[in-house]
Amino acid sequence: MKKIAPILLLSSVLVILWFKDGLLLGAAESGLPFYSLGTQYEITRWAWAYPALGNITGIITASSLTYLVLSKVQELGISAVSIHAGVFWILFSTSGVFTYLWIRDLFPKLNYRYLMAGVVFYLFNPIFTVNVWSRFLYNFMFFWAFLPPTMYLLYRGIQRRELKYAIFSALLSVPFSYAMTSYAFVIILSGIFFYTIIFFFLLTRDKTFLFKYSLVLFSTFFLFNFWWITQSLNFLSTSAYSETIEEFFSSKGNLDILNNISKRLGGLSSILSFSHKSFVESGPRWAALYNNPIVRVVNFSFLMIGLLAFLKDRKRKKVLYLGILLTIAIFLMKGNSPPLGELYTFLFERFSFFQVFRNPFEKFGFVFVLALTPLFVVGLSKFGNKVLAFALFYILALWGYPYFSGLVFSIEEQGSYKVNVPSYYRFANQWLNKDESVFRFVTLPIGGEGITYSWGTPYSGVELTNTLLEKPGISFNTSVPFYHSVVTEMSKYQLNRDFLTFLPFLNTKYILLREDIDYKERRMPNPSDVKASVGQWEKEGLVTKRLAEGDLSIYELRPEYIWPKIYVSDNVLFTNERNLPSILAPDGFPNKKLSLLGLEDEQKVNLAGSTHIVPQVIFSPFLEGGFKDFSDQELIDNLFYTKHLPGDPLYPLIRIKEKLEVPLQEEFHEFLEYKTGILGKRAIEIYRLKNSPRLEDEYIQLLDEISSLIKPYIKDGNEVPTRVRDSILYQRELLQRVDSKLGDLVLDRLIEWRVEPEFPLPYEIKNYLIYRFKVESENKYFLRVDIPQKAIYLDGQPIEVSNSQPELFLSKGVHEIGLPVEKKDFLKEILHFDNEQITGKSNWEKDFVVPNEVKNYFLEFEFKYLFGDESFLSVSQNVDPSEEPGNIFRVKKDLDYHDWRNFSERFTSSNGVVGAKLIFDPVKRKVCQRAILFFEKCEEMDHDYTLELRNFVLSEINYPKVTLTKSQMPQAEAQSTYMDFVRINPTSYEARIKKKSNKPEMLVFSELFNSAWEASFEDGRTIPKESHLLVNGYANGWLVEKSGDYTVNIKFAPQRLFNLGTMVSIVSISIGIFSVLVLSFKKHENN
Repeated sequence: MKKIAPILLLSSVLVILWFKDGLLLGAAESGLPFYSLGTQYEITRWAWAYPALGNITGIITASSLTYLVLSKVQELGISAVSIHAGVFWILFSTSGVFTYLWIRDLFPKLNYRYLMAGVVFYLFNPIFTVNVWSRFLYNFMFFWAFLPPTMYLLYRGIQRRELKYAIFSALLSVPFSYAMTSYAFVIILSGIFFYTIIFFFLLTRDKTFLFKYSLVLFSTFFLFNFWWITQSLNFLSTSAYSETIEEFFSSKGNLDILNNISKRLGGLSSILSFSHKSFVESGPRWAALYNNPIVRVVNFSFLMIGLLAFLKDRKRKKVLYLGILLTIAIFLMKGNSPPLGELYTFLFERFSFFQVFRNPFEKFGFVFVLALTPLFVVGLSKFGNKVLAFALFYILALWGYPYFSGLVFSIEEQGSYKVNVPSYYRFANQWLNKDESVFRFVTLPIGGEGITYSWGTPYSGVELTNTLLEKPGISFNTSVPFYHSVVTEMSKYQLNRDFLTFLPFLNTKYILLREDIDYKERRMPNPSDVKASVGQWEKEGLVTKRLAEGDLSIYELRPEYIWPKIYVSDNVLFTNERNLPSILAPDGFPNKKLSLLGLEDEQKVNLAGSTHIVPQVIFSPFLEGGFKDFSDQELIDNLFYTKHLPGDPLYPLIRIKEKLEVPLQEEFHEFLEYKTGILGKRAIEIYRLKNSPRLEDEYIQLLDEISSLIKPYIKDGNEVPTRVRDSILYQRELLQRVDSKLGDLVLDRLIEWRVEPEFPLPYEIKNYLIYRFKVESENKYFLRVDIPQKAIYLDGQPIEVSNSQPELFLSKGVHEIGLPVEKKDFLKEILHFDNEQITGKSNWEKDFVVPNEVKNYFLEFEFKYLFGDESFLSVSQNVDPSEEPGNIFRVKKDLDYHDWRNFSERFTSSNGVVGAKLIFDPVKRKVCQRAILFFEKCEEMDHDYTLELRNFVLSEINYPKVTLTKSQMPQAEAQSTYMDFVRINPTSYEARIKKKSNKPEMLVFSELFNSAWEASFEDGRTIPKESHLLVNGYANGWLVEKSGDYTVNIKFAPQRLFNLGTMVSIVSISIGIFSVLVLSFKKHENN
């Protein structure tokens, strides 16, 4: 006890320093769970989490045991701050004590002082300072503390040849199960287990024992943790996983992230000096200390001390074990950076599970420090007391400085992670809890996952509403399938009455207005503007204020807007439109409940209803309508300048220059434009050489790469950037003029990207809009266009337009409608001037007004530089941070063409914008002056310019509305089916139905769609899966036809497996503990 007392004392000092103010710590993605541990337990204890629209819990259930224990402690009256401090003390003490014990077991002859050097080396290592403590993720903290005792028990069992230590290792994972909430950590832990077993299996004669040891280790770990393992595996088999991967992730996207992170963080020089390059260069001011050359040299020398021990004592089995593990960790930690980065890329592309390691520096850094710590101690012992004293002083003073000062829990903008939640949140929570009905609230303003509260002690991190308030609420947008699309559309109308259109479908009863946020920091609507809008809704009788406390106000919706969580409806609308205000007529809504189904469902269900198709606009060639009349040279002049062709002596140097000038991939538009520009150079080379199979193959490969970037970008409704679109159009025209087969390939891509029509219009029609849509069943449809039309084209052919709603017979498949238009039909000019000259010092700004909903804009002008060669044109909105405009465009001089150039760009206003301005700013460039001897002094300075502008026009884009309908919406009538329901728990509901007829109706369950939700009758018969449909854009729906009085049970099927898994874990853990006691008793008797 005396030998570990300094570790316990050190942990106590740190915890006292961190929590001396009596405040919780909160930041980043972990949020503020200690504020209400009971709420966190309630969220994680079920297979389905209830906040927002609900979601599958999956591997997060691994944290439920931690929250159960801590919530019980909180129920005893112990404060949240004391519990928080206690957890941190346990983590630090556990990590330190077992690091000491592990190294002592590995190298029992080492002096105590060297063992303590190893303890502080692990505790205060800069890798962990950034990846664990500054990052402030609790599963990282638990994993950090879990590794040393795991290694201690794992090695001790092999060394002593006792199976009880395998059971001990598995048992230890139970109290540290929070660490298992990351798939990456589960894989790393399994990898360490496998590596350890295989290493000693190969070098040990007694292979029978090691086989038994590994069998006991893996089987007990699996059984003890069966409760969360079942849920993590179950998640991989549900629709939620496949939809998340399809909508938000891709192997190509993951590889791009890996490339960027490896390039930024994975250099060997950074890893070997324990340096997180981005953090020390652009993080908080205190982090710059670790970028000091002297500090990096000392850090590197510590690594060399460890490597020296490995090289000198590699014949010792334990040293070899650690050295190989360290080598593997360094290789993995650098990602696909050289050397041998191709091997990491190979693993990343071939094994899908490996893609959880998109940030290898962050994940494999744990293994790197773990393996290095004992080696460092062994190496240090060879240098004597003076080096030991220096190492201890350096680690405690320099590495420990952020810990003892508390700076490790701070960032520059926010300051400290210390948080004091205002009391009005507790009051609002109590008020909402008095309402025992099943409902949701919606918070305004709504932003993304992150938020910054302007409290007395500000908080910046993941949005906290579902931590602070126990009732489910929609308060942020995030990348969850279906939820994301609904909240994205709803968020566009935060200042508009149409916002209320979404709320009945979401089981909303209250609107919570918050005024305590730093809205500009997160580019959210100004709470004052939102308050004015809600005030207007109150005047119109749409909402009623029920509570005003501090910076929170709660409004209740008018009764007809409050739909129950479960309802039955025979009022069905089949549609592809997510923008509800554009399709819901005021008559009958919201008094008569409605269910929205996809167009593809029309053939699946026997329901009479309206069909409402909203075609999607394809970007019109209107803006560059005459390019087909360009000469070859005019087309070439609009592409990247190409002077040297293959075969020219300078051509290889040109290709090297192209690779060196590639922008960072994080700068999406700049990167995409550059790649498209290089593609244009290849097109010119093919045009001039007429026939070059090698260049054509290269063109196809680069076009595919560009397509892989564009397709996910346009998936969310974005349009191909103007310059990219125009460049590809010019390339296609140029390639067609030399009869290149690539012309047709480019056309296919343009059709796929919604740039070119699939059914071309007559050539003489220069200005038109194309609308594309898909018909699921052959039928007659009425076409409606909200502007007068003299001509309309269907699939490239003219149709009769003698009446305002022509009837069209449409076959199943993709169709296009073409509307000949003029600019005035869809471009509303809001800013215009003919000529103006500006300079880098003129502070040029132009204000314009934005309506109270999201709008698209088109900006076009001509420019010519009289002096300088580049400037920034930014769109600064009233919700933007002062230094971060919503959109920034480069206006760059062509180095080979100095006359007037065209500029055109599109942009979209952010949610809740009411005003904006266009601003020209100079570009910052580094200017260096010679100082002393060979040293230079450099600083960023504005690069001056003089720019002439003409024909400057900013327009608001309002495409004519085109719809196709198959029948009229049924008139509102009294609903014949009666239904009420009971919520048993987040995974189980009972719907009691009284249905007078066997007419088909939709049973709508307003919880996030998941294929694992099941509906069954009281006799046990399950409603077929074919009748389980996506309803209202996010919810679950089942077709019910049965008449009479009966109950439908709605259950989340994985909960049954979760309950079984929990029982298996409890029984297994009990047997495991009993087995350890028996084995220990036998060992004691034998001794």
